[in-house]
Amino acid sequence: MSQLSVSESGLTVSRRRLLQLLALSGLGSAIAYSRWVKPQPTVYRQDASNLLLPYRLAEGKTVVVIGGGIGGTSLCL
Repeated sequence: MSQLSVSESGLTVSRRRLLQLLALSGLGSAIAYSRWVKPQPTVYRQDASNLLLPYRLAEGKTVVVIGGGIGGTSLCL
């Protein structure tokens, strides 16, 4: 195993130990970032133009429903 040395302090650190320290500090930084930086919640704003839909139509109309799956439905017994 090769050694990296600092001549002034006499400190010797292996490459493996250096990579372990870098990996550990990177992991710690990622965890700290995910804990302290949170996305801001979306604030609901109603449209300025109120959409008024008629309850009854004078003539018959046809519609096409796209994506009308079961998501959002509730079961009432």
